[in-house]
Amino acid sequence: MIVVVTATSAELVEPQVFTALAVRTSLPPAGLAAAVRLLGVGRMDDDGEHVWLRPTVLRDDGGADRTASLDSMTAFAAEHGWVDTAGRIRAHVERSDPAGG
Repeated sequence: MIVVVTATSAELVEPQVFTALAVRTSLPPAGLAAAVRLLGVGRMDDDGEHVWLRPTVLRDDGGADRTASLDSMTAFAAEHGWVDTAGRIRAHVERSDPAGG
């Protein structure tokens, strides 16, 4: 799954992919931290390379099968320490070129 974050929006793309979780953005680190906070999607990790996403960001109306797959992915993440005490799931940050490249 990928969550594309801009200064004004966060959009879930590739919701059917449960083997990886990333935040894709062209924002600089400080801009991403501000956007994540203001949009209410989670919080930036102190390392600047990860975002802790609220699970509601990853949910959509994909039905029971998708919910079960998301629950399995979250359980796997928890086993590896990638879920914090608030239930947020750790995603790595993928930086994209602001010019679209």
